[in-house]
Amino acid sequence: MRYLFTIIVILSIALLSSCEKHDGEYFSTQKCEVRIDGINYIEQPKLGSAILGPVPTPSFTWCSDAHLDENGVYVEGLHEWFKFKTFCASKRGAKWVIAIEVSIFGIGSDDFEGKTIQFSFDSSLNNIDYNQYIDYCVTHEINYAIINFQEKMTLVNSGNFTISRMTKDAGTLHFCDGFFEFNFEIGGETYTAKGEFKSVPFIY
Repeated sequence: MRYLFTIIVILSIALLSSCEKHDGEYFSTQKCEVRIDGINYIEQPKLGSAILGPVPTPSFTWCSDAHLDENGVYVEGLHEWFKFKTFCASKRGAKWVIAIEVSIFGIGSDDFEGKTIQFSFDSSLNNIDYNQYIDYCVTHEINYAIINFQEKMTLVNSGNFTISRMTKDAGTLHFCDGFFEFNFEIGGETYTAKGEFKSVPFIY
């Protein structure tokens, strides 16, 4: 019993040392902060949600276009990529008001650190719709980013995304820090989203 109590105490200390306290509540160090037009937004999961259940956003995940056909037969994917997602709110714990999804092709998980990935909307494809453009990007393995802001979804016109530091844990779970800057347009207005992320799990 004493041995079990000691283990619980050690785990509690480890968890609390890797979290932040805000307004009397504990939050994971996993977070993303975004600034648009001088207004700050944040996503930072509560400590419990970061420990239990599926890994919450912000996070990186490995993706593939593998699928089941109409007969339920597994079809190998032709393309693989990494996807970063975050859902930021005006304050911790509030409902999200800006969502950012970044898809990155042609780079291995061990090659991310220190690299800046560029994004550029192909204006020659203005005549196709949103979903067709994403299909085109996946087929041709073109990096793209999507922003949902003011309840409207749009593709990023230009920008960059950098993982500045990556730490490796056992297995296939990594954690990374980085930053990004995206230019996008909604309703004829141009915006710039500048963000930083920290301790984001990188799962593949």
